[in-house]
Amino acid sequence: MGDRSVKEQVLSGLSITVKALAAFATIATFWAAIIAVTSPERVRPESFLLRRWALGTHSFIVAWICLAVATAILVLTMDRWVKILPGFFFSATVFPLIMLSGRRYHGVPVPWNVGWSLLFFTISAAIISLTFQERRLHVIDRVALMVFLFCLGIGMTPNVSTMFTALGIGFAFLVLAWAVDRFLRRRRRNSSNPHLYDSATDGADRH
Repeated sequence: MGDRSVKEQVLSGLSITVKALAAFATIATFWAAIIAVTSPERVRPESFLLRRWALGTHSFIVAWICLAVATAILVLTMDRWVKILPGFFFSATVFPLIMLSGRRYHGVPVPWNVGWSLLFFTISAAIISLTFQERRLHVIDRVALMVFLFCLGIGMTPNVSTMFTALGIGFAFLVLAWAVDRFLRRRRRNSSNPHLYDSATDGADRH
């Protein structure tokens, strides 16, 4: 029994590791494809996988194919990867902290306001992504999460204005999905307890 338990734990650990690596590879492909589609001038032929494929000059088509496949996988597996989203963003706070500690990132000077803004964004994204674990995902949640991931890909740019615009739009979609869920919950609660509302209004009228 003990040996079987250890074996099950090992297999479970390997399964989790494989799934985490697969999720990372899918998201990395998704973001890389977004960059290749939206900013092909940022793609370096000597280092980017898509440019090494046999299609050569048709790498733009390959980028669209990779984007479509990665998007389909992310949509189908959303109920799973949404659970690791808070941990991902809490871990990502390391990068703005590095920027703030040395005021440089990969040798590039980083203004303090950029570092603090990114730190605030990663913490806020981690907190609001926790709320998606508390409920069954609806259509608006799924749309918001995919738009958010897309905006993260757009935001991976050295252009600070474009980066913050993309991150702001993506975060706004998460807030919108959260607000809609709160509204629907409150409406369902009121509709399931109509007498509670009636008694409250009657009491107010008596006074």
